[in-house]
Amino acid sequence: MLNLKLSSVFSALETANCKASFLYFHKKAWEFFETSKYIHSKVTEVLCEHLQALYEGKLEHPQLIINIPPRMSKSSICCVTFQSWIWLFDPTFNFLNVANDVDLCSRDSMRMRQLLDSEWYKSINPNFDIPRGQDAKLFYKNKAGGIRQAITFRGKSTGKGCDGLIMDDPNDAGKDAHNKTSRDSINRIYDEALSNRINNPKRYFKLLIQQRVEETDLTGYLLDKMRHNGEQWEHLCLRMEYDANRPSQTSIWKDERKDGELLWAERFDYAYIETRKGVGAWYYAGQYQQDPYPLEGTLFFKSYFEKIQELPCNWEEFTNTIQMWDMALGDTGDYVACSIVGVWREQFWLLDIFKEKINFVKSIEAIKQMTAKHPITKYNIGIENKANGTAIIDTIANELPSFCVKKVGAVDNKWQRANSIVTIMSTGNFYINEAIGSDKINMFIEDMIRFKEDGTNDDLVDATVHALRELRTSNKDFYSYRL
Repeated sequence: MLNLKLSSVFSALETANCKASFLYFHKKAWEFFETSKYIHSKVTEVLCEHLQALYEGKLEHPQLIINIPPRMSKSSICCVTFQSWIWLFDPTFNFLNVANDVDLCSRDSMRMRQLLDSEWYKSINPNFDIPRGQDAKLFYKNKAGGIRQAITFRGKSTGKGCDGLIMDDPNDAGKDAHNKTSRDSINRIYDEALSNRINNPKRYFKLLIQQRVEETDLTGYLLDKMRHNGEQWEHLCLRMEYDANRPSQTSIWKDERKDGELLWAERFDYAYIETRKGVGAWYYAGQYQQDPYPLEGTLFFKSYFEKIQELPCNWEEFTNTIQMWDMALGDTGDYVACSIVGVWREQFWLLDIFKEKINFVKSIEAIKQMTAKHPITKYNIGIENKANGTAIIDTIANELPSFCVKKVGAVDNKWQRANSIVTIMSTGNFYINEAIGSDKINMFIEDMIRFKEDGTNDDLVDATVHALRELRTSNKDFYSYRL
C-alpha cells in the first residue's frame, strides 16, 4: 500500500515537472524513442524554450521559423517530443506534420507513437489512450479526439484541418537547392494549400523548421512576405558560427556568442566545420550559416568574373591605378579590405586584394605593406571616410607625408553605389590578374556574388566599387561611351 502511494506521488511529481518544463520532458522522454544516448546542449535549451513559449502564447507571433544546421536533433524535438508534451495539457489538440519525404513523415510519426506507448508516458498522462483502429502509421487519433497526421508537401491536404501546423525541412537539399521550379512549387503549396489549414485562428500555432538551402526556399519566401506586410513570423536563426555582423535574436532571446563561436562545439568542433566548408562555400553558407545566396549571384553574377588572365602589360603602363581601402568600425578586429584596380585601354583590371580581420594599428601596417609591394599605388590611395578610415587618413598624413591619400565619401548607400558600376562588369570590361592566386580570387568572387541589398558581405565589394567609381570619374573621357 505504501509503495502504491509512493508510486502515485512520484507520478504526480513527474507530471508536474514535465508540464512545467518542456526541456525537462524532452530529456526524460528521449530514451523511450531514441536508441542513441541523450547529449545535452545549449541548442536544445534554446529550441525547447522557444517551443514552450510558442505553445503558451508568449512569443510576439504564434508563428515561428527555426533555421538551424543539420544534425541538431530538430526533428526529434519538434516532431516527436513537442507534440507529445502538448497532449499532456490538451489531448484534443490536432497536429498536421508536413515534410518533403514520406519516409521522414513515417519515421517521426512512428517514433512519437513509440513514446506515447511507453509506460513512462502513460504514468504521467494516465488518461491518455489511442483506441484500436485509430492508429495508422501516418494518422492516429487519441480517445479525446486529438489527431496527429503527416503528409508530404505534395500530398493531399484538403480536409486536413489542424491546431498546430509543423513543417519540417520543406525544401529537399539535393533537389530544391538547384531547382527554382521546385522551390516555387513549395512556396505556392504553402500559400494555397497549407496556410489555411488552421481550425481556429484564436488557438493555433505554425512552426517551420528548416536548414536553409537557397535564398528563395520557404523560409526566404516567408521572410520576404513579412517585409511586405505579409504573415508575421518569429524568427529563430541559429548559425553554426556566430556572425557578429548578422546578430540573431527573438522577442524572448538573444544570441550572446562571440564572433566566430561555434553553436555546439562539444559535438561539432572546428575540425569538423572545416570538412563541411570543404564541400563548398555556397553549401556551407546556406545549410550551416543559414545565409544562402543565389549560386550565380544577386547583383554581381558569376559570369562577370570569368576573365582571369595574365596582365596585358607592366603595372607602370596602366593609365591609372588606385589602392582603395574599406576600414573596420572601431578597434574590434572586424574585416579590413583593399582592392587595387587599374585601367588599361578599355579594361578595368583587379590587380591585387587584401582582406583580414585586423585592428587600427595593423590597418596602418597593412597599408604600408601593400604600398611597399606595389609602389606605383603610393600616389593614389583611397580610404573611405568612415569607421576607422577618418583616423587612419589623419595618421598617414602625419606619419607618412609622401603617401597621397584621398578621402572617399559614401553619400549613397552600398547597394546604390554597387548598382552604379555594375555595367563595367556586365559589358565584359572587368578582368582579374591571375597572379593574385586562386584562393584569394575565389574569396573575391564569393564576396561579390554573395553581396545583397542589405549590405552583407560588403568588405571587398565596397573597396572594389569605390575603386571603380574613382577610376571611372578620372577616366571619363575615355570610357563615357561605355558607361
